[in-house]
Amino acid sequence: KEWHWMSEYKQQKQINMKSINGTVKKILELEEKGEKKFLVQEVIITTDEKINPDLKITFKGDNTDFVNRLQEGYVFEFMINLYCNEWKGAYYNNIDCWGVKQLNPEAEPKKEEEKGFVPVGAESDLPF
Repeated sequence: KEWHWMSEYKQQKQINMKSINGTVKKILELEEKGEKKFLVQEVIITTDEKINPDLKITFKGDNTDFVNRLQEGYVFEFMINLYCNEWKGAYYNNIDCWGVKQLNPEAEPKKEEEKGFVPVGAESDLPF
């Protein structure tokens, strides 16, 4: 019977796994929470919704490493879990992210090459 309960739990958890597309609006600071200094970082994204398009997505623990891949103004697909917690009679929704995929890779920022010393005979902008 216990095995059956666990398989139902795994099926339910998989149903709750979703993804959402959005543009990174703001990356908030990495925080340490609680006595165990658990890592938490939040990101604000803008979706295509007409009403209330902004969402706050939370990255926890090792998943905070995904935030290093994000850049403001770029579009990503966020793999998320949605759930609710009750605390002192109030209910709070949570959007936890466990995966990220960039959707506009062609928009990678171009790194400008530093122009330093150019030896004689090498390419230059001089007309002669």
